[in-house]
Amino acid sequence: MSIDSILYAIEAKVDLDSQQASSLMERLVSGKASDDEIRGVLLGINEKGVTGQELAEFARVLRRTSLTLSH
Repeated sequence: MSIDSILYAIEAKVDLDSQQASSLMERLVSGKASDDEIRGVLLGINEKGVTGQELAEFARVLRRTSLTLSH
């Protein structure tokens, strides 16, 4: 899934499906997103509003990519 198509959907205020939301968050946490892409995502999501499905996918990716710390 291309970041351009996801950014276009966000700008058009179209809700992301699970695959789009997952791909988007994976790109953001991987460090591969440019500053302009990050800016576009944050401003676009703020303008569009986030859905429960999008938020759930974002959280799944964050949990999957997070580090586990031991005490």
